[in-house]
Amino acid sequence: MKPFAFQSKRKSRRSTRLGVLGIVPWLNAGLIVMLLGMVSHHILVTPGTLVELSQREATEGLLQGQIMLVLPVERAGVPTQIVLFFDDDRYDFSDEKQMLKLCERVRALTGSRRELNVLVDRRVQQGDVMALLNLLRSSGVERINVVEKPA
Repeated sequence: MKPFAFQSKRKSRRSTRLGVLGIVPWLNAGLIVMLLGMVSHHILVTPGTLVELSQREATEGLLQGQIMLVLPVERAGVPTQIVLFFDDDRYDFSDEKQMLKLCERVRALTGSRRELNVLVDRRVQQGDVMALLNLLRSSGVERINVVEKPA
């Protein structure tokens, strides 16, 4: 009976050694989760712009009211400037005077409705679209419907 007892002690020693080493991956995982928790707070708190997207697909003739068209102008396949079309007028996005003129026209034409449909080409960068949305918000437009035009 003694040899059986001797073998069981050996197995218990091995299992305790492996038990301590078995905790190490869990400690690593816990430290990684804690680190991500500390860093994600700073990432998620940055403010952004809320955009209301419609729940249904736009079909021909569905858009009513004022419409603005945003297109990129390309030279050698590279977008060089952004052009806005509103109320049969052309505006250059990089020219501040034209953007102020656009704000005045938007204020005058949207009136009490304060709603505008913006058709954006897919090749226009998102940062430029967000800058345009902020400009339209500052000119008094309360509801902006953004529709993407295929390239």
